[in-house]
Amino acid sequence: MRRSAPASLLVVLVLSLGIPSGAQAPARAAASPPARQSNPGQLNVVTVNAAQARILERKRFERLFELARALRLRPAAFDGGTEGAAAVPDVILLHEMRFSNLEIFKRLLKQRLPYMYEIVGAEGATAKLLVNLDRVTPSGAGGTWDDVCLGGTDVAGGRTYQWVGLTENATGAQLIAASVHFSNQYAEEDCLARNIAAMRTALDGIPGAIVVGGDFNKRATEAVAECDPDEQTPPLAWYTAMTAPTAENPGYEDAVVVAQRRRGRSLVDQWTFERGASSPGCTGAFSLRRSRIDYIFVRGATIADASADHPGWAGTGAATRHPINFKYSDHRFVSARIILNSLTRPEAPAATRAAGGVVRLTWSGVSDATSYVVLRSVGGRPYTPIASVAAPATTYDDVSTRHGRVHSYSVAAVGVGGQGWESIPVAVTPDARGPAVVSTSPRRGAGGVARTTNIEVRFDEAVAPSGVDQTSVRLMRAGNAMRARVVQTAPRVLQLDPVRKLRRGTTYRVVVQGLSDAVGNRGRSDAWKFTTR
Repeated sequence: MRRSAPASLLVVLVLSLGIPSGAQAPARAAASPPARQSNPGQLNVVTVNAAQARILERKRFERLFELARALRLRPAAFDGGTEGAAAVPDVILLHEMRFSNLEIFKRLLKQRLPYMYEIVGAEGATAKLLVNLDRVTPSGAGGTWDDVCLGGTDVAGGRTYQWVGLTENATGAQLIAASVHFSNQYAEEDCLARNIAAMRTALDGIPGAIVVGGDFNKRATEAVAECDPDEQTPPLAWYTAMTAPTAENPGYEDAVVVAQRRRGRSLVDQWTFERGASSPGCTGAFSLRRSRIDYIFVRGATIADASADHPGWAGTGAATRHPINFKYSDHRFVSARIILNSLTRPEAPAATRAAGGVVRLTWSGVSDATSYVVLRSVGGRPYTPIASVAAPATTYDDVSTRHGRVHSYSVAAVGVGGQGWESIPVAVTPDARGPAVVSTSPRRGAGGVARTTNIEVRFDEAVAPSGVDQTSVRLMRAGNAMRARVVQTAPRVLQLDPVRKLRRGTTYRVVVQGLSDAVGNRGRSDAWKFTTR
C-alpha cells in the first residue's frame, strides 16, 4: 500500500517552494516591479487583519502566499498611485494570525523580498509585529497593556496589546509602533473609548513619533458607510478620544483621512472589511456591507500617503472579486508612509519647456537641505528619481524627455534627517519637434483647382508669429516665385493670397519653409503641387 507523506514533510515542501500546497501561483498581469526600500527619513507602515484557517488547509496557505505577494506589490505610491512606485513595508502590524502562522508568513515574505524581516515584541500579545531589519532596529523599549474590559491574555477571552520602540537605521530617528485589535463584542458600550483612553495613558508620555495601527472593529462616525461614505456625520466617542488633543499631547491623526482629503478624494473606496453575510444597511436593503474599521493613527510625524489596499482583492460591488488579485483576508490592509524628519516640503516646481524637448525645473529652496532629488513620471507610470541636485542650486534641466508624452515632476529636499516629503507634482508635455504640415487647401496633387484660389496650410501646432514672413510660404511656377501675400490667420494656419489670378491648366508648386514653434523648435520644409482647371 502506498503511504502518504507525513504532514511535517508537506509543510517543509510548501515553505521551500513558497506556494500553497496543492495550488499554483496565480497568473500575473505583468512582471513584478523592483522591490524598493523606503527612502531614509521615511517609513512605510502596514496594518492587516489576516485571519487564517487550519494549519494544513489549502486556503490558509493561499491566503498567506497572496498576502505576502500583495504587500510586495501594492502599498500606495507618493502620488497616490501603485504599480510598485512605493516602497515595501518597513513595519507590518498583523492581527488574527497565530504565532505559528506568523513564522510561516515571515518566511514567505523573505522569499519575495530581499530584506530581513523579523518578529518583534511580546509573543503572547493579541496583535503581532514584523519589521524590516534592513530599515529599522528594535530599540529595546516596549511594553504591553491589557484590554480594560476583557483583561489580559492570561484570562479566557482576554486580550493584551503592545508597543515597541524602533530606530530607523539610516538616520537614527525614533519611532514607537503600537498594534491593537479591539473586540467587536464588548458587553459595555463605552469599552472601546475606555480602551483608547488606556492606550493613550500608556503612550502619550513617550516623546517623538508614534504610530498606532490595527483592527478597531468600529466605524469612525455615526452613520453607516452606505449613507455616509465620506464620514461627514459626527464622530463616535472612541474616535474623538483617539484624535482629540489633551493639555499635554496632540491628538492622533487618522492617516487615511488626512491623505485622501488632502487630495480632495472621497473615502468611499477606503473601506477595509466586507461582511460574509447579508445584513440591512441604512436604507433597509440587504447586502454584504463594507465598512472602514482598520486604521493607522499617527502622532509626531508627517503623513505623506495612506490608503486601504485599493482595489486589492475587491471588485466594484459587494461580493465581487478582482479578476487577478486573490482575496487574502476578509479585511484589506491599510498602508501609510510617514516622514520622520522636519525638512520642509517644497512647493510644486515650475516647469518651462525649451527647444529639443528640454524641460527646465525651478523650485524654492528649503532650509537645512543639502541636496534635492528630482523625481519623474512619464505617461502616468511610477515616479522614479532622475537626478540629485546639490544645494543651494534649485534648477534642473531634463534633457532626456519623450516628445508629446505627459511628464510629471516632483522635488524633495534631502538633509541630515534623510529625504523629506515630495512636492506636489507639476505636469508638462515636452516639445522636441517643430510645426509640421498636416493639411493643405488645395490638397496635395489636386487637379481642377479654381484660378482664384487662396492657398491654406495647417500645422500640427502653433507657429511662432515672430518667425512668419513673406517667404514662409511661396507659390512657384516653372521655378519662379509668384507674387503673393502670406497671412497667419490662426495660430496653426498660414494663408497665401496670390496677387493675380492663376493661369489656366497650369501646375503650381507650394513650398513651405521650416517654421518655429513657441519654444524654438524648427520644423521641416515641405512642398507639394496642384493644377488649375
